[in-house]
Amino acid sequence: MWNNSRSRITFHWERSSDCHIMEVEPPAGEIEMNECFDLELVLTGGRPGEVISRLLCHVQHHHQPVALVIQVTFKVRETPIIAV
Repeated sequence: MWNNSRSRITFHWERSSDCHIMEVEPPAGEIEMNECFDLELVLTGGRPGEVISRLLCHVQHHHQPVALVIQVTFKVRETPIIAV
């Protein structure tokens, strides 16, 4: 995440947890002007299928949240067969 403004910003990401869990780590922080901050997107699938969603980030002094659009396909993990 990059701060192109002329002052430090404070941000907070929402978390989505209906059937799937979608979150940003760390969920909140501060970024100095003209600095960047590495974030990690963590996705946990609740059931197989395609998901199109968005996570909202609230930035202090910004009237509307910023949206991160997510499009992902969750697949069934196959369990290996172990012969006894």
